[in-house]
Amino acid sequence: STALNLKFFIEELGYPVQPIVLHQDNKATIRLLTAGRPLGEMSKHIETRFFFLHDLISRGLVVVKYTPTDCMYADLLTKGLNGEAFDRCRAMVLGT
Repeated sequence: STALNLKFFIEELGYPVQPIVLHQDNKATIRLLTAGRPLGEMSKHIETRFFFLHDLISRGLVVVKYTPTDCMYADLLTKGLNGEAFDRCRAMVLGT
C-alpha cells in the first residue's frame, strides 16, 4: 500500500513514524483482520492471502480502529450524501 511504503521511506530517513491507523465501521471486518483467518461458514471462502493486513497488525505497523459510520470522512468522497449526512461530513472536513 502507498501508506505503508511512505511509512517505510520516512523511517529509512531516520524519522520515527506512528503506526498507520485504519478507520473501519464494520466490526465483523475488524474481527476477521485481527483473527487472521476465516471465523465461520460465511467467511470460509476468503483465502488466507487476503489476510496481509493481519500480518501488519500483528507486527504493530497498522492499527485498526472502530469508527462509527457517522464519523467517516471518506463518506463525503465515496458516497452520494444528501441532507443531514452531507452537512455533517462537510462540517467534519472543514472543521466547523
